[in-house]
Amino acid sequence: MILCSIVVIIISTFPPAGIIAMTAFSGAVFAASFFPVILGGLYWHWSADHAALGPWSWGWSHSVAWQFGIRFKVEGLEDIHEIISAFVFSLLLYAFISMAIQTKHPSRATPQLHL
Repeated sequence: MILCSIVVIIISTFPPAGIIAMTAFSGAVFAASFFPVILGGLYWHWSADHAALGPWSWGWSHSVAWQFGIRFKVEGLEDIHEIISAFVFSLLLYAFISMAIQTKHPSRATPQLHL
């Protein structure tokens, strides 16, 4: 948590782009960090509450690393937004951690939303 706060202070002190780019970046960080947990908690009966820390830490760290370390330094990746890879890997990480720490099968009595 402290590391995340330090990164936010540094980025807000030395903004790398204008307000539109920073808004898109913050939306990518929020979507990659929290949406896999919300999606899994609502629609997947194998979800585990302790698995939420993995996608949160991966989502913001991957978004920051992609934006400032990979995106403009590797040729051909300039047009790929960080939300794409960060969200996919966060969702996979949430599923993997949930399945790994699950000690019992969910009961059939657990209500599920069917779309």
